[in-house]
Amino acid sequence: MRLPELIAATCDERVTPRFVRFLVAEKVIPAPAGGRAHANYGSIHLAGIQRYLRLRDLGLSVLAIKLLDQGESLEAVAVSLAPGITLSVRTADLTLIPDARTLARRISLALADITRAAVPADDITDVAAERIEHT
Repeated sequence: MRLPELIAATCDERVTPRFVRFLVAEKVIPAPAGGRAHANYGSIHLAGIQRYLRLRDLGLSVLAIKLLDQGESLEAVAVSLAPGITLSVRTADLTLIPDARTLARRISLALADITRAAVPADDITDVAAERIEHT
């Protein structure tokens, strides 16, 4: 696809020709096939742009994104989830990515314990089992 089609496919007003050239120059996405005059972009470019935007929206710097793309481990990546709640991910220590539902329940339990809030009734059985497993 040509550059205008790539930009349209992102469905994001932040993506401009200059932005795409920046990502290529920073080696966040590969250079297009066909050279500059006949640049042809593909799904790898679209996915790279979308991933870059998601990571930037989480607060990661350009350098941190580049390091992650290169397979480097970062000491810690801090992502603000809500006022007062920051997720800190130590990429060097990740061996498995836990199931999202299980992780969400564990976070819900931790927040309930910290704030002394009630745990939703549907989660009580699951949470009790997880407390036993992780003690």
